[in-house]
Amino acid sequence: EQDRKVFWKSPFKLEIPIVLVKIMASSNTDEEIFFLALMTAIECLQCVETTIQETFLGAFQKIDGHGVEFLAIILRYINKLLFNIEKSMGKINKHEMIQSILDQGDTRSVQQSHSIDDHVKNCRSVFEFLRLLCEGHNRKLQNFMRTQSKDKSSREIPSINMLIVSCDLITSFTKYLNKQCLSAVVEIVNFLVETVQGPCRSNQLCLIDCKIVDCCKEFLTEIEAPEDLAAKGFAESDSESRKVLGYTFHSLVKLMDSILEGGQNKAFLKEIGKGFEFDTLVHQMRIVYVEYFTDNLKITE
Repeated sequence: EQDRKVFWKSPFKLEIPIVLVKIMASSNTDEEIFFLALMTAIECLQCVETTIQETFLGAFQKIDGHGVEFLAIILRYINKLLFNIEKSMGKINKHEMIQSILDQGDTRSVQQSHSIDDHVKNCRSVFEFLRLLCEGHNRKLQNFMRTQSKDKSSREIPSINMLIVSCDLITSFTKYLNKQCLSAVVEIVNFLVETVQGPCRSNQLCLIDCKIVDCCKEFLTEIEAPEDLAAKGFAESDSESRKVLGYTFHSLVKLMDSILEGGQNKAFLKEIGKGFEFDTLVHQMRIVYVEYFTDNLKITE
């Protein structure tokens, strides 16, 4: 917190984002240095100051005139992290399933889970960085995440649509969902929330076109059945597991709400109505109410 206060008062605070982007974009930067620079950039953005956000945007665009190259670098790191996470998750989920059937503990799953912690943490950091760039309904950055064309009069350029990338990632995580990687999914969803709030109508329509309801429905199906959760390392009796799952559910509902913000899209409302099972909603509400009465009010009957 003290470091942040020093940064906010620094006469060089608009120079620091430029230096950080140069470090992250350099071909000589290894993975460790990249993520150190990224974490520093996250600290810079914690103040949610438009000038800082747009200084980052200017630095992205200075690389190639549009900012596509910087997002391409981000995307390469995301794909590498996803590959490592999926590889580890496949092994862990298989092991958890066997152990849930045998009802035995084994240290190997714990050792394997530790091996992916850094990958999940780095994935969260990437999307926290992207989220903070859009924080405060910054329309320029929200639009930048969808298309890198600067304005309607400029010729169209091949863009990287981070909204589509994020929807695809949620689908990918659904296949290898495990307790260890759930926090990364939440951070991706929170990023999407920030891209549409305000509202940013173009981004709302983009997510609707991406079939985000189907994506969320598929994900919720994976975290609903107790037997499936046990095979993925979640314990229904474990309060921490319930809390994490509840927060994930809340994030997905918040995303749906944000997409509807600022207008009455009847077609999308119907899509949500068809996409979500009310039994799932009631089940999650029951968990929230029970935990509130038992944990907060200490009422057990």
